[in-house]
Amino acid sequence: MRSQGWKDSAQSLSDPDGKWSKLPAALVEVQAYVYAAKMGVADLYEVDGDKTRADRLRGEAKELQARFERDFWMEAEHCYAQALDGDKKQVPAVTSNAGHALWCGIASPERGAAVTRRLMELDMYTGWGIRTLSSKYPTYNPMSYHNGSVWPHDNSLIVQGFARYGQREEAAEVVGALIEAGRRFPNAQLPELWCGFQRDLRFSARPADYLVSCIPQAWSAGMVFLCVRALLGMQPDLNTQQLQLDPALPPWLGRIDVRDMRIFDSRVTFRVRRSQRGDRIVGGRGRVTRVAATA
Repeated sequence: MRSQGWKDSAQSLSDPDGKWSKLPAALVEVQAYVYAAKMGVADLYEVDGDKTRADRLRGEAKELQARFERDFWMEAEHCYAQALDGDKKQVPAVTSNAGHALWCGIASPERGAAVTRRLMELDMYTGWGIRTLSSKYPTYNPMSYHNGSVWPHDNSLIVQGFARYGQREEAAEVVGALIEAGRRFPNAQLPELWCGFQRDLRFSARPADYLVSCIPQAWSAGMVFLCVRALLGMQPDLNTQQLQLDPALPPWLGRIDVRDMRIFDSRVTFRVRRSQRGDRIVGGRGRVTRVAATA
């Protein structure tokens, strides 16, 4: 397999001249995954009392973050490059992959906000979700597998990234777009992907089918839970063994009910309801706390 990222088609990593990028390539999202893994395992070591290993892993993650910011940022695009090719040159495509950097927390707060704005521009945001590739890039094709299509699971990771960096309105807009898209497929089942044509609001339009897309599809179905997590600003706290919430429900959503959710050694039921005085949290049996989420 030529491409080792989630976009595993050979054409998904191409230079502006249309030629396949030189390998081996360092993909933007892989750097983010490694960063998140090191930071996450460091938290586990610290809770287990091994501060030495925790500090070492956090140090390695911070070093990776510094190199990432230096090598991947494209100032002209206000976005991270899709990859570094075999010569360590940027593959200068604006792609949905950059949103995974927000999901994993490797982006600085300033660049996280900039990437959010960039992914919501019309060459990336279709009204049915965020494209895999900018419509301005030479290899863009809205009917391709990875070069302009919209993938629900990919969008859910981006949504969680937006929420992580405090971009709650943008997160809610994309969630709403995905729900509107899902309603237009048979049995309201989200397919693996759909074509990346722009949404036409003048008619009762629907996303254009990617004809060999799997439906139903597991990670498309699973994206619902990550979208709910993003709207609730939900994060477990290892130290207090509580569930932290920073909810921001959009105008089209009155409430979210969570029932019998396992939180460490207990199960809780709670409700978040939107009101004129802000989102209210009811229930949780002392295991749910409200905090202000940060990247």
